[in-house]
Amino acid sequence: MASITEYQSNNSITSLDESYYRDFDFDPKLEIESELQHQENILKIRFEKQSFAKKRQELMKDPDLKGKFVAVIDGTIIDSDTDELALTKRVYEKHGYIPVLIEKIAEEKVVTIYSPSIEI
Repeated sequence: MASITEYQSNNSITSLDESYYRDFDFDPKLEIESELQHQENILKIRFEKQSFAKKRQELMKDPDLKGKFVAVIDGTIIDSDTDELALTKRVYEKHGYIPVLIEKIAEEKVVTIYSPSIEI
C-alpha cells in the first residue's frame, strides 16, 4: 500500500494509506493541517487565559471595564462591551474568525460540586 504522508502527533507516528481514502471526498493532508491548526488555536487561547488571569485583579480596579466583557488578542484587550454577543460579533467582523478570548471582568467564582462517594 502506498503511504500518502506521515506525521507526528502526541509522540506517535500515524501513516495514512492512499487506497483507503481514494473513494471518499476526503483529503487526509487537509485533515492533518486542520487538526494542527485546531491545536495551535487551543494553545493561543490557553496563552490568552493565562495572560488574562495575571491581569484580572488589576482590571477589576478599572471602573470602565468592571462588569464588562473584554476581547483579548495577543495579551491585549482590543474591545469591551456589556453584551457578550455584540462584542463577539464586532470582534469577528473587524478581525475575522480568529482565536480570541472573551472574558467578563468580575471576581472568579468558585463552584463546589458535591457528589456521593463510594467505598470499595
